[in-house]
Amino acid sequence: MWFLPMISSLPPPAIRTICALLVFVLLILMGQWIHLGFVTLWNEKRTRAGAYYKLSAEARRRFRRQLQAHRAMLMPILWLLARSMRIDLKKLVFQFQGIPLPKGTCTPAKVQEAVAYKPSHEDIFVVAPMRCGTTWMQHLVYQVVMRGTGDLADRGISLFAISAWLESTRGIPVNEAPIVGLGRPSRIIKTHLPAELLPLDPCAKYVYVVRHPVSCFASCVDFLRQNLGPFQLGLQELELWFCSDEAMWWGTWPQHVAGWWKRAQEGSNILVISFEEMKLDLLGVIYRLAGFLEVESLSTREVAEIARKCSFEYMRRYQQSFEMVPPHFLQNDHAFLRSGALHRYQALPEATRRRIADWCRQEVASRSFPWQQWYPDMGDRPLPAQTSLEAG
Repeated sequence: MWFLPMISSLPPPAIRTICALLVFVLLILMGQWIHLGFVTLWNEKRTRAGAYYKLSAEARRRFRRQLQAHRAMLMPILWLLARSMRIDLKKLVFQFQGIPLPKGTCTPAKVQEAVAYKPSHEDIFVVAPMRCGTTWMQHLVYQVVMRGTGDLADRGISLFAISAWLESTRGIPVNEAPIVGLGRPSRIIKTHLPAELLPLDPCAKYVYVVRHPVSCFASCVDFLRQNLGPFQLGLQELELWFCSDEAMWWGTWPQHVAGWWKRAQEGSNILVISFEEMKLDLLGVIYRLAGFLEVESLSTREVAEIARKCSFEYMRRYQQSFEMVPPHFLQNDHAFLRSGALHRYQALPEATRRRIADWCRQEVASRSFPWQQWYPDMGDRPLPAQTSLEAG
């Protein structure tokens, strides 16, 4: 060690003081390491199989406060770890039939169970690539089948205590998801599985949500920056992950969208709705959903109430009922409903927007998804300040 000659030249009292300080620091770090392991196991136990979502609103708040206290105490070891190691998103996945899936959120056994699931007449699957409006659509479906009477926020109940996440270890099991609905018994199931993995049955209903790929990427950046804590990654690293067939969770945007679009053309029980439609014409989406789900005609008052409860402002105000990821000690903050912006991609550098749009256009060019109809700004010209959807 380069500093040993320097220490050996010091007087004995100074050497003893330095040694005592080194021992003290070592003991602190050992204690922090043990604390980190304890909190990790405790967090895992309290959030697996939907355990967190089953708690009361007050118990969930208390759990979050406890996590934040642990986070504050663990900052020294987290700071050191973040500067001595790099997060490699490619190592945080496992492959299932060629599809990369996130470790922790999913396991091979849980995904195998999801793939083997037998849908029933009551099942309504809400499907989307990650960060494309899945939670929003889950709530829309819930309020439509409840005819606007759903009162999750008033009762402090989590949406994810009602709606199962098919392939996730964090959500409630499908067999524990309650049947809800007034006149239309329904089990609402969330999934990000691509078309080749999700079980398709003509007796069930499937609502697929698509979002502009560059806005999807921008929202993924928000999500990872919120959940990686001090282990932050640069924008270029996140772009490489988003465009990687081997690393992007649940498959890349072109693969996911094109696969589900092809399925939708083959069956009448799949409805494709865009995030942009939900932003621009929520009332129209509500009527389309009600018709697709065969819900008896909604009154004007019921539609207005559904729209109120499914607005971004309402869900942001009561976001504790719409947490899609159980809290953990790395989270920077608890808010996951970030901006609700129609054109989320505008927050990205122009060069990044252009590269992702070009890549997506090239990837879907040989597939069946009609990108010119849905997102014409993915063409050769630069992304405009407003898309044709908003201008129209």
